[in-house]
Amino acid sequence: MNDVNKEYGAEQIQVLEGLEAVRKRPSMYIGSTDARGLHHLVYEVVDNSIDEALAGYCNNIEVTIRPDHSVRVVDNGRGIPVEVMPKYQKSALEVVMTMLHAGGKFDNNAYKVSGGLHGVGVSAVNALSEWLEVEVRREGKLYKQRYECGKPVTAVTLIGESTQAAGTTVTFKPDKTIFETLEFNLDMLAARLRELAFLNKGVKISLKDEFTQKEEVFQYEGGIVSFVEFLNKNKNMLHEKPIYFQKQKDTTVVEIAMQYNDSYTENVYAFANNINTHEGGTHLVGFKAALTKVSNDYAKAKGLLKGEEKLSGDDVREGLTAIINVTILSKALEAAEAREAARKARELTRRKNALEVSSLPGKLADCSEKDPKLSEIYIVEGDSAGGSAKQGRNRRFQAILPLRGKILNVEKARLTKILKNEEIRALITAIGAGIGEGEEFDIEKTRYHKIVVMTDADVDGSHIRTLLLTLFYRYMRPLIESGYIYIAQPPLFKVKKGKSEFYVYNEEELNKKLAEIGRDGIAMQRYKGLGEMNPQQLWDTTMNPESRTMLKVTLEDAIKADEIFTILMGDKVEPRREFIEKHAKDVRNLDV
Repeated sequence: MNDVNKEYGAEQIQVLEGLEAVRKRPSMYIGSTDARGLHHLVYEVVDNSIDEALAGYCNNIEVTIRPDHSVRVVDNGRGIPVEVMPKYQKSALEVVMTMLHAGGKFDNNAYKVSGGLHGVGVSAVNALSEWLEVEVRREGKLYKQRYECGKPVTAVTLIGESTQAAGTTVTFKPDKTIFETLEFNLDMLAARLRELAFLNKGVKISLKDEFTQKEEVFQYEGGIVSFVEFLNKNKNMLHEKPIYFQKQKDTTVVEIAMQYNDSYTENVYAFANNINTHEGGTHLVGFKAALTKVSNDYAKAKGLLKGEEKLSGDDVREGLTAIINVTILSKALEAAEAREAARKARELTRRKNALEVSSLPGKLADCSEKDPKLSEIYIVEGDSAGGSAKQGRNRRFQAILPLRGKILNVEKARLTKILKNEEIRALITAIGAGIGEGEEFDIEKTRYHKIVVMTDADVDGSHIRTLLLTLFYRYMRPLIESGYIYIAQPPLFKVKKGKSEFYVYNEEELNKKLAEIGRDGIAMQRYKGLGEMNPQQLWDTTMNPESRTMLKVTLEDAIKADEIFTILMGDKVEPRREFIEKHAKDVRNLDV
């Protein structure tokens, strides 16, 4: 990257098209106008700073969430050029901020590597902000310009001499008329910034919330080796240090870090130019194919495989954590044996029709609707609540599957054992898409596009919910990625005053309601479980699409989810104890 042109000036800025449609169709540019789209604005501004880091000119990025819902991003890069571009008779800064597809990333001499939307991003952020101010520190001088709804309201103004190092400061406030919410989630931002710090060795990225005064700093001299260590910190390692290597061919640089643990799942994350390539790509396919080939070649050379035996890709990646990656052949051979046992278990199970849709589980009360898009299934804790749900539901589009007790903790079991669990088999059969990866799971065969986990609001209910979410996350992840998994929100209290009845869902809501109606002459019931509600109450509060509240389970941060599931459901006690101690202060009411 040393051959990048140090003369980053207006001549490196190219423009591909205008900016008119962004405010009219924001989702085309940032994905959505919900919380995900809101946070994407921050990522786009930070990506510009990261591009400066990739070019070798930035090693410090500061992100601040301010009390008025604005965000400030400061870097110590070269600063966006401010010279006038003759073609447009405007400052390069204004061109970058107001014209779509404008930026230095389209000029190979300015940047060899870059991530994000590159020009689309910062101008889209500007267009979708109530206001945006940018300050540029270049060549010892400070420049500033302000925009409102994407349009400049001041010229690029020379403020005076700059006492700080070169760089750019972008401060913006998202437009409340466009976004559904202006509340930033610090954990969501931290997850992405931590990821960027791992991927850009040595770059310091700080995140501060001025409202809560919380602050985090991410800086990792170990780069992706530190990333792998972070992912594996609560797991039992099969070798002490991650394996790391880097290779460059022409202008392509590849680095891989990998380490095996004793779990039964793989965690391989592939990135291209700092972008998490969730859907894979040739870099991920190539890595997997090479790892499988090398493992088989070595195993055959050492006589570890008999005849035509081969290790599958799943075998060699069992227990692997890799940032795109030696091979622990004893682990792979053990996985191969388990795979064969699981195959036989599947065949046996299928012969018994346990996983075939043609033989749905007897305890499933199915709906009459056959279109999955219009159908939903409630996974209900216990027969008592299951009975109420069956009576209270709308039989046309709502199915009920009651579960007895707690399902198997899949975090501690191979697929062979998982498939023997009666409750899990009933769940797999009812959903209809299968279990596992590749051909074993077909999202198109999902029988319901709303799969609702409905458990009691107590410790046991929370545990059952976590067990189910672990199963979905580890073995049916496409259901979460497709937005099919929901968590029901049953009420915690029923308040009655005179002839009026109110259902409230948490302590805060209860206090507000009591303040509104007064505490005199009220009768209050606290629901310990779903079974305490009669069918009509369950329908009115939790199942009626017109009045219910449900939480959609999303994979905003798969890495964070993996960490939480490992801590809560894995073998190691110490990380779980530390987690409970850390978050105990957040628990206000605990039903035991």
